Amino acid sequence: MKAATHFLIAFGLSINLFADSFVSAAFTSLSSVIPSLTASNTTTAYIVELSSAASNSSSKRKRSLTPHQDLYNELRRKDVAFSSGTEWHSEQIFVGVELVLNSLADLDAVANADNVVAVRPVLTFQPPALVRTHSLTGSSDPALPPDTQSTHVMTGVDMVHAGGNFGQDIKIGVIDSGVDYLNPTLGGGFGPGFLVAGGYDFVGNAYTGANTPVPDADPLDTCFGHGTHVTGIIAAQPGNIYNITGVAYKSSIYAYRVFGCTGGVQDPITVNALLKAYDDGMDVITLSIGGASGWSESTTSIIASRIVEKGRVVTASIGNDGAQGAWYPSAPGTGKGVISVGSVENTQLPAINAVLSDGHAPVPYFSLRPFPVTTSLPIYATSKDITVANDACNALPSSTPNLAGYVVVIRRGGCAIVDKLKNAAAKGGKYFFIYNDGTALGVISTGTYIGALIRAEDGAYLVNAFKTNANLRVSFPQTLANTVPVDGGGLVSSFSGMGPTYELNLSPAVMAPGGNVISTMPRNMGTFGVSSGTSMAAPFAAGAAALILKAKGKDKATCKSVKGLLQSTAGMIPTSGVDGAPIASAAQQGAGLINVYQAIQAQSVITTTELLLNDTLFGSNYQLVIIRNPTKKTVTYNIDHAAGITLSTVNPSNGLPNMAPIPTVPQTAGVTIVGKQVTVWPKLIGMFIVKTTPPTGLDAKTFPIYSGYITICSSLGETFSIPYMGTSSRMRDMPVLDQSDVFFEAQIPIMLTGSGYPADAGTSFTLVGSDYPAILYRRAAGSPSILADLVSPNTTVPGAVQARSLSKRGTLWNWLKGIFGNRNNQPTPGTFANVRTVGPIQNVPYSPRHEMEDAERSGYDFVRVQNYLNTTSIANGQYKLLLRALKVTGNAAKQEDYESWLSPVFTVNAPTPSASVSANTTLV
Repeated sequence: MKAATHFLIAFGLSINLFADSFVSAAFTSLSSVIPSLTASNTTTAYIVELSSAASNSSSKRKRSLTPHQDLYNELRRKDVAFSSGTEWHSEQIFVGVELVLNSLADLDAVANADNVVAVRPVLTFQPPALVRTHSLTGSSDPALPPDTQSTHVMTGVDMVHAGGNFGQDIKIGVIDSGVDYLNPTLGGGFGPGFLVAGGYDFVGNAYTGANTPVPDADPLDTCFGHGTHVTGIIAAQPGNIYNITGVAYKSSIYAYRVFGCTGGVQDPITVNALLKAYDDGMDVITLSIGGASGWSESTTSIIASRIVEKGRVVTASIGNDGAQGAWYPSAPGTGKGVISVGSVENTQLPAINAVLSDGHAPVPYFSLRPFPVTTSLPIYATSKDITVANDACNALPSSTPNLAGYVVVIRRGGCAIVDKLKNAAAKGGKYFFIYNDGTALGVISTGTYIGALIRAEDGAYLVNAFKTNANLRVSFPQTLANTVPVDGGGLVSSFSGMGPTYELNLSPAVMAPGGNVISTMPRNMGTFGVSSGTSMAAPFAAGAAALILKAKGKDKATCKSVKGLLQSTAGMIPTSGVDGAPIASAAQQGAGLINVYQAIQAQSVITTTELLLNDTLFGSNYQLVIIRNPTKKTVTYNIDHAAGITLSTVNPSNGLPNMAPIPTVPQTAGVTIVGKQVTVWPKLIGMFIVKTTPPTGLDAKTFPIYSGYITICSSLGETFSIPYMGTSSRMRDMPVLDQSDVFFEAQIPIMLTGSGYPADAGTSFTLVGSDYPAILYRRAAGSPSILADLVSPNTTVPGAVQARSLSKRGTLWNWLKGIFGNRNNQPTPGTFANVRTVGPIQNVPYSPRHEMEDAERSGYDFVRVQNYLNTTSIANGQYKLLLRALKVTGNAAKQEDYESWLSPVFTVNAPTPSASVSANTTLV
């Protein structure tokens, strides 16, 4: 099960994980959720933001108190039991403290303290998993031939390097798992004068996210590897045996370690790293950390945004949830001004030729080193049918021979590649070819097994030869690898996360190479490796930002302009490599693939680099674009329009998000440009107007996302584009609660016993041990607030909805002041959003939607009716449980803005009843 708010490191998923371990939605036994019913309803750890000065109220408190002491004293006067953790004192960015409360009933007191600005729950980021990494063993491995470094060619980095710009004098902070700076390609040392000039280890090797960190001043990582690969993308030094260089390899790297060898990291550690990177004077900060969210309200998102506002560049990965469809970008990349980065596939892959004994053309297999086989081997196909999707996903039949002397040929798909190899290895297999199933080609993760991906057509040839009993043998020349062009290069990676946010902001902002990127690894993990993920794209963009700052200066104004420069000069990405293919949605690619050379060379300034068109209720049909001409020449600009595809993001039959590949429709927005040619005199500005109308004839229940690009060509030879995006539906109508039967053998939400079995109306519970009711539910969309209250057995709730402008977006502070602060958290009757309640059970803010794989893997949530939110007991009597999810644009004070579900009536019959609490409440 996944927690109500679940976060993933951006590296954690990849093409292969999605393609090879994806399981389509299927029924899950309700009994399988039993182990998940033991967790508590919600967290008691919060990050409390304070004003930068102590309270100036009329009380006699000393003015010399710090804001933190002021808060502690006020809470003690209110008899609030708490413990304090990390304190933050950065008046420019963030003043606050981590608080752990003994009772959630006291959260109201914290929220209403005099100098409290905001209260946000502590979130946990899960660890980066190197699921798609191919490591080498060091200098004894065959070296690649001289490499043109295709990722640099794709993005104009090679041309910037040709001009002598390597990011000199730019400081880049890498917040990740640390770095093996003793890798010679990363400078071979640590401290002033070395490539890795500074940093800090906030956690220590043993930190898991659930124990006490042991910080020190040395960010060396030899047990994880993620941060080392990220660092090499930015700053790998030339002259290594694989002929790779970083994007900004003469910059100074500062490594901030926030992960131990295993486990996750909590928000306070990431906050520490962000603030130290800021205080250390980093010009650019990059985080390949994040979690599917859809919202911009996490603590790290807000702090990253403030750092940007102060004149620093922050890049963050969009996440690897592309298979999950739209509305699923990761925080902190969703923060305002943060450059959220998606991934495109490398145009070149390392490949080595295997030679066939029948004279057929060599078979390239995608690997950095040859199989360690010096004799030829026959082949064995685990299936003679190349259409079998789950080839070798189960144990091989008893008739299978000993496979030790064969090259085993297996079709990709149906399950994880490592599972296939494990099954074949159980029959003695040692060497494996996995032939492709139409998924993007690349270097695959094979665990400890010796295997590599081959093309689908080569796999079909080998299987056919095996069927005809041909005496075909394969040999593996111990020769150098070559880089070869690959279909799909330059296109959006299938794993790259998709937006937009629920606020209809563009995320990702831009794209960078992240699929099949060669970079450094810790020395004990191969020294070099090929990896994939948006974790690779974010540092690439950070390096690109460093090149821009080197070229244009690193003053505050320039730093704040970097995002717009990268967006306006990016290249639009098509949906396929076929000539004339339509343009991919801006929800997938943002502004497109960065071109740092164009960004540096641009003289004209496009001041509007995103056109956010909102929804059909609150959208703006007219957008003004301003162009600034800072040159001494009169410049003419020709403006045009290129439509992108329109995505149908929700299945209208069940209200669930459509998974990738998302269905498309032919309709696009209507676009009229007022002023298609603009001439601007030197040092002046020009402008034009873009009028858009949403596409018509679409089913609003599919929540179509339409997008496209306004193109600008100048007489200076410059080309720019501006993405636009909107939805032709009303966001307030988006279903939040999954009310389908897609994932379980019953329609949800559903009331279960504490043992995980459906509970009928009238079921009696003692609230002893596992004898309690639990409500299982899933979210089809994110919600600003999920509430659960006990109500009287005769309660009914109307299902009307009320419109609210997207511009009136709530914050977690509004959640506390407007929702929690006005709730009666005591076990006595109260009123909230016009519904009489007996007492609150759960309150979860800013939840993402659940993933759309099978429920056991993708998550679900529970409301456990064991006690009230303030931990007091529930009195004996009859009740219903009211589950409510606030609509995306809903007003928290209005019941009609909630999507609601009422449980069947159940009875609490505890052996030691509490003081009576009236259950005879009625709907107001």
